Amino acid sequence: MTGVQYCPTSIGLLELVSDGEALCRAELVREARAECPDAVTRTAKRELEEYFAGKRQEFTVALAAEGTPFQKAVWRALVRVPYGSVVTYGQLAAAIG
Repeated sequence: MTGVQYCPTSIGLLELVSDGEALCRAELVREARAECPDAVTRTAKRELEEYFAGKRQEFTVALAAEGTPFQKAVWRALVRVPYGSVVTYGQLAAAIG
């Protein structure tokens, strides 16, 4: 873990964690701890603030999500869902096989 930064949003407080090159985790947390922002977390926070303000529909921050192979497959499918679109759990499951 290289960078840690917090982003208050309308859905709660997001903890943003990077490995110095990409965002590894964005997790809802109850409270902030010590921050150590880096360029990745700063970009992620700015883009999330723009998204929640209705000014951004796509993200440029690099992602390196941590998780099981199944979780990574779900996340890859989710990032392909266009802004403003809705998919069901069934459609998502079909998309990842």
